[in-house]
Amino acid sequence: MMSLKYKCVKMREKQLFDFFRKLPTPIGLPQEMTDNDIRKVMLKMGIRSDNGYVYFNELLYRCMRRQYGNFKLGRKLQIRELTT
Repeated sequence: MMSLKYKCVKMREKQLFDFFRKLPTPIGLPQEMTDNDIRKVMLKMGIRSDNGYVYFNELLYRCMRRQYGNFKLGRKLQIRELTT
């Protein structure tokens, strides 16, 4: 479905676990991870939902940040990152 608010595809929050189970690496999680480990990673990612839906841009951002975002930011950039 298309969202008029964000103009991007969305999926139900309930579908996230199956999405991560099937998403291949490097963006996805290793296939040998247990269900509990996947849930822990998803929780740490801080994926935001809106009325039970997760938007593509939010999901892509969180996946990319988990995989490639392990770098140090200056104080000003940290504040800017949190506000966006």
